[in-house]
Amino acid sequence: MNALTVVFDLSLALLATVVIGGGAFAAVHRHLQGVAALRQAVTAQAEQLAAVQRDLTALLTCARRLGERVGQGERSQRALQKQCDQMLANDDNQVAVQHAIKLLTRGIDLKNVTSICDLSEGEVEILQNLARHQNAA
Repeated sequence: MNALTVVFDLSLALLATVVIGGGAFAAVHRHLQGVAALRQAVTAQAEQLAAVQRDLTALLTCARRLGERVGQGERSQRALQKQCDQMLANDDNQVAVQHAIKLLTRGIDLKNVTSICDLSEGEVEILQNLARHQNAA
């Protein structure tokens, strides 16, 4: 082998090393770029997740407050309904009492007034006494 062949072989080996090394460098560079892109994507997703968590917390707080207000409204509605029912019952009793007084003043006996007006005998007796006092006055 002559010197020229040795230099050529060494040059060829050096060139092969540079080409292989350059390819490896390019692969490493592409890999590092991919890792950087993945880090950016993970960071962006972490920021989006934090925003979603804040929104969810705000929505849950709002839903809790709305639930409390709905419960309060339902309690108020039940109380008002109870008052209305009591007022209607009082009105029904007033009508029955007025009707009983009219019947008693017409001379209808106690037992008939009790059954017609759906009042107790004691209530009708009190009303009878009241009617007598009003007629006497």
